Amino acid sequence: MTAIWKPEQPVVIAGYTLTPAEAWLRCFTQEFSSLAKGAITLEQLADRGIELYDANARRDPIEVALEEFEKSA
Repeated sequence: MTAIWKPEQPVVIAGYTLTPAEAWLRCFTQEFSSLAKGAITLEQLADRGIELYDANARRDPIEVALEEFEKSA
């Protein structure tokens, strides 16, 4: 069984270290947002990331964002 994805370095925001799930969602939303260039709202993007997380928690969130963006294009 493959372990859950974790960032290479801990993600710390305002002194708070994100959990692996929070870091995954942050990486996913940042990458997809960058690719979409404003074509999706932050709320829609967050909802989509949450939907995708359970099935993709072991995968690199950037790869998942790229695949999802290609599907939506």
